[in-house]
Amino acid sequence: MQYLARVQNNSASGIELQLLAKHAVPDNVWVVDDVSRSVHLENGKIPDVSAFVVVELDERGVPEAIEDVTDWLFASLQQEEKIQWRQELTLESQELTIRNLELEARREKMEQEFKKRQRELERREEALQLREKQLVEE
Repeated sequence: MQYLARVQNNSASGIELQLLAKHAVPDNVWVVDDVSRSVHLENGKIPDVSAFVVVELDERGVPEAIEDVTDWLFASLQQEEKIQWRQELTLESQELTIRNLELEARREKMEQEFKKRQRELERREEALQLREKQLVEE
């Protein structure tokens, strides 16, 4: 079974690996480990590792392979941040588009109302002029 582990203690006698998550093979996902466990590696079995590793444990919990994944992990986190940033920008852009469409619809409605009132005023003005003309002729 593969585990994501944090290199916790790097001493003269070896290092401690705190197991953080296990790899669920059928789903190909990492599941946070419920039990906070650690694995001790003696000096003879210590590869050159930094902060995070993937450790393969056999059925007895003995490490079979260790791979440093610190760079990969940080690169993945940065990529996730970029994806979230792009999603937020896309959402904001969509909200601005909706707002602009709503404003444009309101502007058009107000413009139509203005034209309607303007036509009404022109009709009234024509009616007043006609009436004035009739009064002058009388």
